[in-house]
Amino acid sequence: MFAQFLMSDFIITVCTISCNTSTCFGGGVYIGASNSTYVASFTMTGGTISNNTSGSYGGGVATYTGAITIDITGGTISGNSATGYGGGIYAANRTTVSVANCEVTGNTGTYGGGVYVYTSLTMTGCTVTGNTGTRGGGLYLYTGCPATVSDSSIANNTATAAGDDIYANASSSKPLSLTLSGTPSGTLTACGHDIDGWYSDASGSRWAEDNAVAVDTSETLTNTSALALKAAHGAAEVEFAIVTHPEDVTAEKGSTATFTVVATGTDLTYQWQYQTATGSKWYNCTTTTGE
Repeated sequence: MFAQFLMSDFIITVCTISCNTSTCFGGGVYIGASNSTYVASFTMTGGTISNNTSGSYGGGVATYTGAITIDITGGTISGNSATGYGGGIYAANRTTVSVANCEVTGNTGTYGGGVYVYTSLTMTGCTVTGNTGTRGGGLYLYTGCPATVSDSSIANNTATAAGDDIYANASSSKPLSLTLSGTPSGTLTACGHDIDGWYSDASGSRWAEDNAVAVDTSETLTNTSALALKAAHGAAEVEFAIVTHPEDVTAEKGSTATFTVVATGTDLTYQWQYQTATGSKWYNCTTTTGE
């Protein structure tokens, strides 16, 4: 089933829209007004929009032209793809988006693998995961687009350029207005560690365990430049323990002195050092082995 609605109100309840293809906007659903002065709306309650393909924007759902409202409560938007923006949802200029208790998973696009929003977004109680894009694997916000995200999990998405989970564009004339309520949680599937907050995931400085720069989201973010975020964790603690310490050894000059240390942990490396009898500085040994 493919649905295209111009200048009207489109309401679906516990409906399945699946396996459709469009060469233009909206592989599954396209909503638009036939004139920029007109209005249209899309209301979804439950149901599934899945495995649709767009040769342009919005693999699952797309809007274009006119003042449009998207109101989604419950349901699943999954497995959709777009060659352009918004693998799951593409909301164009003058489209107001409200999404609650919805799962957006496994979608693919360029900007906004899961969701791309141009004008405004309110998201509550949603799960956005497993989506893939170039910027904003989970969510992409157009320059200055105000957004409020609460009680939602946006995590374990992938972006090849920046912002695995969220990419929010901004400028001095159109500053960011992004409210992220609550601390992200769950498990980061790539490493198995617990997610404990939002971290920078900018182009040229992607998040990594040794490059984890936390972003304070306790207040509304009002950046005047692009912000790329990933739900992740800080530097992981290295778990190791020395079981047996080296013991003193007395040996004649020119003979071999053997020291032993036993440690437990993962991917451990060893470096032995020595100090001369009259010196105070330690030097790395280059002829020793460690196991």
